[in-house]
Amino acid sequence: MKILFAFLTLLLAHANPPYLVVDRNLKKPLTSASAFTTEQYLQQTFPVYKAEVDEIIEAIDLAVKAVGKASDAETQETITAAHTNIIIKKNVTGTATIEVVLVTNIDAIHTSFSFALVRQETDVRKAQRRLLDFAVYLNP
Repeated sequence: MKILFAFLTLLLAHANPPYLVVDRNLKKPLTSASAFTTEQYLQQTFPVYKAEVDEIIEAIDLAVKAVGKASDAETQETITAAHTNIIIKKNVTGTATIEVVLVTNIDAIHTSFSFALVRQETDVRKAQRRLLDFAVYLNP
């Protein structure tokens, strides 16, 4: 009976992979994966939990609004969507720039992977557009 239960658990785990693998250039289509490794990360990919896509899209909407807020001071805000954090940095080192970094924690291997979605952008609209492009990419 234990062997049957273990087999069914393994079969169900492979039938519904828990991760979506994102191309960091947002060019290649999303793929599903039952695991995510450092080797995959080094191939310009990034993991998100498939079950959390809607929550990540909602967090991206909040990030778009946060990026649009006027601020002269250096600020950092973190928006959490379960296993993925969206870190927004504005006016880093005194320059009028915006940076947005996503960090996903993979519990199975006790590792975090980061993805700089927006790098040193001076145009608020371009930063917001990049965030919205990512939300659309996640929800084809």
